[in-house]
Amino acid sequence: MEAYSDAFILIGGSTVPGGEQDLWAQFGFTTTRPEGSSDIGHYFYWEIGVGHGQFETKRVPMKTPLDNSNHSYQIDLDKSTGTWTFSLDLGTGDAWTRSVVSNVWKNKVGIGFGFAGEFLFNETNLPGSIAAPCKCSSFQFKIDGGSWTNANIPNNTTNINSPNFNKWQIQYVSATEIDMWDWQVP
Repeated sequence: MEAYSDAFILIGGSTVPGGEQDLWAQFGFTTTRPEGSSDIGHYFYWEIGVGHGQFETKRVPMKTPLDNSNHSYQIDLDKSTGTWTFSLDLGTGDAWTRSVVSNVWKNKVGIGFGFAGEFLFNETNLPGSIAAPCKCSSFQFKIDGGSWTNANIPNNTTNINSPNFNKWQIQYVSATEIDMWDWQVP
């Protein structure tokens, strides 16, 4: 079994997990470690939920993010065609865009958004350390062709939480920024 951790932005399209309308799209970076190995892979990835608990995902190998580097992630949906466009700018002149058509998303819009760190298995490390947290900032969204708006993340335990604050920390910084880190990473 592979261990992994992610930091990503998420667009939700349903409140019925596992059902026909179990829709989402997410984009971010991930680290993976095959079972029994100390080798860690680094990837950018995107994922599209297409209903009934099914999803399409793609990983693209990347270099380890540099300390204090800035990455810009953007997800856009053209609801007339069901086309998701995932855009990444590493801030170093490296940028790319991928578009994926999903007929399930045609004439639909997301109903919510989120910014998250995710892990599988307790042995998996989240991005960041106490000395150098993974900073996720400048969160913005737009609704169905509208203008970009600051996320205005509420500072409460519903929106800022961890299953184990003794291992994985997430900290509210502002209405558009959170920090996350793993206490066990030096």
